[in-house]
Amino acid sequence: LQKAKELAIQKAGKEREKMLAQQRESARMQQKGITRSEYEQYVKYRNEQQQKHEIAEKERRRRLEAQRRATEESEKRRAAASGQRVSKSSVKGLIVLRGLPGSGKTTLAKKLAQRSKNARICTEDRYHWSGKEDGVGEYKFQPQLVFLAREWCTKEIRECIQSNVNLIILDNHNARISMYEDHIQYAVEHGYRFRIIEFVATASLIDKYRARSYKKFPREVYVKLLKLWEHDPRTELINPTFGPEPPIPKKTNENTNDNDKTDKQKDDKTDGAKPNDDNKKSEESLKENNKSDDKPNDQ
Repeated sequence: LQKAKELAIQKAGKEREKMLAQQRESARMQQKGITRSEYEQYVKYRNEQQQKHEIAEKERRRRLEAQRRATEESEKRRAAASGQRVSKSSVKGLIVLRGLPGSGKTTLAKKLAQRSKNARICTEDRYHWSGKEDGVGEYKFQPQLVFLAREWCTKEIRECIQSNVNLIILDNHNARISMYEDHIQYAVEHGYRFRIIEFVATASLIDKYRARSYKKFPREVYVKLLKLWEHDPRTELINPTFGPEPPIPKKTNENTNDNDKTDKQKDDKTDGAKPNDDNKKSEESLKENNKSDDKPNDQ
């Protein structure tokens, strides 16, 4: 009876939270000047997307669980073959990544996830991919999914913490502290350690970030994010790395070679002209000498 009572209380609390969220959403829509029919269309769209998300998440959980079991079985086989015991790491961690699009957050998240046997990358971007996985399919940013993606990402992080995932990586731009502070507090309450890693975000790096980002956001989006950016003294700053500069094109080398050839030709012409002048001078001097020699003989 006590357990049934607790479940009923939890269910009532969830229903109340859902009702309050709908009221807040309707009040927000009314402030923006949205009509009742537009709000009903939005609610319908939201419910459809929520149903699709739940179906996709069930399939994703099943797939991830199968992968986890396969890795555990392979580790047990290796341990049995080598005669060692399988060590279970008790340290649990949450890593929050901050940075502009294209700064390298996703690349770093994948490298960090490879260090742990039980890691999960939580990102809002995966809900904008056609394959519902980060990097799977085609990326198409959908503004109407922004708030839903944030709610789904929050729910995923809570589920990972409740299921004691060893390493959880939050891969969003996280321009404001309020975007990740609740996740940190919830993780700390459940025995997690946390780290905040931030890629340097300055106006001088916007063009470089945009050049290698797959999102292809306009420059105004980066400027707006920089204005919203909040400094967190707990962060570990990282300078971004970029690939090598492109090599010098061959045309410049050909031009220099052509210039060298023309210079050589000019030098040759000038060098060839000088001996001819000297020869003319020497011939004239010989003629004068011959004339001078002939005059005394005639006398």
